[in-house]
Amino acid sequence: MIAKSNRPISEIAHDLGRVRKWVERERKERGYLPDAETNEPSQTMDEAKAEILRLKKEVDLLRQEREILKKAISIFSQDPR
Repeated sequence: MIAKSNRPISEIAHDLGRVRKWVERERKERGYLPDAETNEPSQTMDEAKAEILRLKKEVDLLRQEREILKKAISIFSQDPR
């Protein structure tokens, strides 16, 4: 960055420091960095994977329920013969 830019080194260092802080904040919010108070990860990768799997199952169930409701609506909205 220094070689390709005409900006002072101090300015580039300042910008990189801001980027580092932003990345750390994002990682902490997503559970990749330890919590500052407890020094424990807010969520382990195994817990995150388990949560994703649970949510995928829930989405599948909700889609099935939606399809059943669509079929029921079409059956009950037909004119009686």
